[in-house]
Amino acid sequence: MFLVGEENTLPLPKDDGWELPQLLAASTLNAQRTLVGSMGNPWLMMEDWIVFGSEVGTRVDLLFDSNKVEILIRLDASATDRELNAVCSFVGELNGRLFDPATRTLLQPDRTTLASALATSRAAAFSQSPRSYLSGQSRG
Repeated sequence: MFLVGEENTLPLPKDDGWELPQLLAASTLNAQRTLVGSMGNPWLMMEDWIVFGSEVGTRVDLLFDSNKVEILIRLDASATDRELNAVCSFVGELNGRLFDPATRTLLQPDRTTLASALATSRAAAFSQSPRSYLSGQSRG
């Protein structure tokens, strides 16, 4: 998922993914403190790219470019209430919403909405029954 700021500029599809809206990096500092409190200190993926959370689970990626930042949020199918609440608090502090590229919809940052989106996601379908999911994909 991608964070969309209060101006609600939607990500635009590109050949290799999505062109993400950017926020002013300084505007995210207080919200980053919220993530530290619930997801721990960030780690460096690459220069100008920090990650809150684990490499293989739910995480929040911040990609800096000069004084701007793109924010990607990966919700693992096994995301805990604590992780969902952390993501909701983070997005809420930035007066943003989440864009789900799979459904191309904007989601409000509340735990119930995110839990519902996760429950109906392709990731959840795969984790519940990988064989059935892959069989269905090969027919589609």
